[in-house]
Amino acid sequence: MFSAGVKSRCAVVIAAVLLMASATLTIEGRTTCPSPREVASKLEGLLPLDLGISRTATLEQRAGEVQLTLRDAIGTVLATKVIRARPSCSELAEIAAVVLATWEAEFAERAPEVPEAPQSEAAHAPEKPVEAAAGRAVVPGIELGFGLTLSWRRFGLSGAVMPMSYMFEESRWGIEVYGYLALEGPRVGVGIGPRFRLVDSKVRLDAHLALLGTSLTMVGPPATFTRFDPGALVGLRVIFGRMWRPWLGVTGSVWPPWRNEPPPMFEVSFCWGISLGSG
Repeated sequence: MFSAGVKSRCAVVIAAVLLMASATLTIEGRTTCPSPREVASKLEGLLPLDLGISRTATLEQRAGEVQLTLRDAIGTVLATKVIRARPSCSELAEIAAVVLATWEAEFAERAPEVPEAPQSEAAHAPEKPVEAAAGRAVVPGIELGFGLTLSWRRFGLSGAVMPMSYMFEESRWGIEVYGYLALEGPRVGVGIGPRFRLVDSKVRLDAHLALLGTSLTMVGPPATFTRFDPGALVGLRVIFGRMWRPWLGVTGSVWPPWRNEPPPMFEVSFCWGISLGSG
């Protein structure tokens, strides 16, 4: 015969197993980055989702962040967390999935002894596992693009640009190498400078600055010659999409004031193009 203490411990273990086996997590919300379907996909490898009815996770989109709320079967809020938006929806979905898996493990272990809603001090997931997961999920962003420019002084193609950028991990800052071609001159060269993300959401807004080193060819009369011509460029770029990224932009370029021959010292151009990026 088993003692009463052994029977009691066995009953607790059996209850915990049955509870975990019947637990399911319904993920809902109207977010698009990430969508509930993306979070559910990331969560499939961490815990089962189709064994019963237990808890509901709700995703709510805010400016630059996503709020994650966990409720029990009667609608009581068990936990909530605000996650800062990431450049990649997939990364944000993975972080949300890790938070939910952490909560599920915590409440599943506690449920046989505490059937009521957890106390306020237990309403948040532990930070260390989530931060570790965030460090693994977030990757630097690399982007390569090509665009055409239209001069404000005349209606017609004025040149082309090829921005290549690297956005630092967990940062709005990056560095951009800038290929530059102007048909007037003609002028060809490269530039390098910082890139800063002003708006980080489904539609992004970036500012960029580059110091340019170009080769300018002046066609005579009286003579045709080529010389080195430094300059600077500043611009804004509106970016759409996540992998293939169409964009629109406006740039202003300035050249040394000691030149007294065309092309002009200051130029404003409108740009449109497409980039391929990650992160």
